[in-house]
Amino acid sequence: MTMSDMISELDFFTSAIQAGAILAGFCGTFLAFRIQREAEFYRTPEKSYKQQWFSIAFILIIFGTLVSVIFGVVFPLLKLANICPSISPSVVVGGFFAAIILIAGYFLVELLHYHLFDRFDREWQREVPVAGITIFLAAVSILWGIF
Repeated sequence: MTMSDMISELDFFTSAIQAGAILAGFCGTFLAFRIQREAEFYRTPEKSYKQQWFSIAFILIIFGTLVSVIFGVVFPLLKLANICPSISPSVVVGGFFAAIILIAGYFLVELLHYHLFDRFDREWQREVPVAGITIFLAAVSILWGIF
């Protein structure tokens, strides 16, 4: 590996950490909102017309947050510290794509949940396929980056 390649790889992983921190902060904000909202329903169920529960959208934002932190912060830091030199830029990029897909799936499931696309009452029949496809595409993105 030439000095130029090492500098460009250093620039890539430094930029990846910056982008990963921004994405993880974005996810953390939505995750905090969801946790606060669910905690409020739990503390005062009389203010809600129905009890809330752990939803598919909540799972997607948790996965999106974890993937963005792991691939956008932890892996680049491990590479820069030369703790795990086998981490390549394509692994990080695959993880970023997975995080973006999970976050997009989160928003799509929320839009479906609140009937912003239509007025059908079969929430789970609409949400589960979107969540399944989202998780599948995120996994493919990670595998694409690894191989």
